[in-house]
Amino acid sequence: MLDKQAYNDYLINKRQSPQLIEERLKFLDELQTHLEQVSTDEINAFINQRGLTSRQNAHKFLTDYSTYIKKETPKLLNISKIINQYCTQAFSDTARQAAILRKKAIVPIPENIHIDPKHLGNLTNTEFVHAFGTLQKRLVEAYDDVEQRPFEWGYPDFYSTDTHRTYNRVIEVLFAFVSCGVHENDVLVVDTKKFNTEVKLHKKVELIATRLERVGFAIDGFDKKSQMFRVSYPDNPHVITVLNRYVAATYGVQPQLRVNPRISLSYRFLENANSQKYEPEFLAAMDCASEKLYEIQMWLYEEAAKCGYHIDMNDPMEACGDAFGALRWGIGCIIYKKSPTKNAKRFLVVGDFEKDGKTSVFARVVFNDTLHFENEIVKKLRNKFPNAFSFYYCGCIHPCNYSHRTSFNAEGTQYKNCSSSGTWFEDIGLDDAKDILALFKYDKKIKENKK
Repeated sequence: MLDKQAYNDYLINKRQSPQLIEERLKFLDELQTHLEQVSTDEINAFINQRGLTSRQNAHKFLTDYSTYIKKETPKLLNISKIINQYCTQAFSDTARQAAILRKKAIVPIPENIHIDPKHLGNLTNTEFVHAFGTLQKRLVEAYDDVEQRPFEWGYPDFYSTDTHRTYNRVIEVLFAFVSCGVHENDVLVVDTKKFNTEVKLHKKVELIATRLERVGFAIDGFDKKSQMFRVSYPDNPHVITVLNRYVAATYGVQPQLRVNPRISLSYRFLENANSQKYEPEFLAAMDCASEKLYEIQMWLYEEAAKCGYHIDMNDPMEACGDAFGALRWGIGCIIYKKSPTKNAKRFLVVGDFEKDGKTSVFARVVFNDTLHFENEIVKKLRNKFPNAFSFYYCGCIHPCNYSHRTSFNAEGTQYKNCSSSGTWFEDIGLDDAKDILALFKYDKKIKENKK
């Protein structure tokens, strides 16, 4: 049905690299196996059979192939139409899901919270809390609008649906107003050149500016060629002030993660430290964690401390993708380290993500040589989580059938596992976490500090 040689010639004429041509032709072969009945469901099957990086490249292939059909093979316009329908729907669905995820992570600031005096400036505690609550509500309204009209917010093309920061575009533009501006009398005077550089990852930023005005912001003189523009919030000028203070308070907190406390406007970074027992990053992550993850992490925090592991404030969290590279990225993955150095030993990693409409808690462990041992904990975990011990594909940069695969024999069964991505235990509870940690400590020869 699909003319492989003609598409090959088309790519050569476009002066594409031999590696890219080879990849695109392979995609074409795979696509053809899914087009016995031309439908968006078949194209969806073509996309969903692959891992993260491959899925991104497959989306780009679909874009290019649809363009090729329109230009070179009009008789296949029906296929081009189906591809475009799929891609448009896939993009809008992913954008909506991303907006919902970010909206759910915004925890309203309590009215009785005590703000650290260094953030208050000339504002009273009540004025600050009210203005910050308003800022949170406006961001929620923005995400509500993204759910309904993602294209009107200028969200990127469908082949970018797997990237992290592209879906942080609304909050990152707000942050860029601050980092590229000067705060004067509750107004931000923004340097346009610096702003354009700061948000260069995001396309159609002017659409974000237009939509932000619909949730209360005033953006005067915005033009990519202007020297500067002004950002204000007329209904409550203090909103700009608290936005400015928040960005200053969270400077350096990982902005690149798909969902993290900073982009969720967590009040924990502004709260008076004297009223906090834990680090702000930890509290912010726990505020939007599931009940099960909250219970496990509170326990794990104390267990890590007993062994001399603590949260690295320069690298407190990570985004933990699931073992198949799917569009489910962990929340609440706290990093406990033996020391704050980059390559320091880490403690057990636990997080949660949405799976099949419910929240699932997972633990990720890279074992050394413990899994083949016949001790009771290994047997117990193998019985309860058999899939955790036998992954054949994990979405690694290096395919598991090469240098990252390990194998072992246990109780007469041969297991294969990815030693790079590690062993993943899904849908765990506190008792499971205790067993996994006991095995982790045994494997890494970790002992509790003497009192």
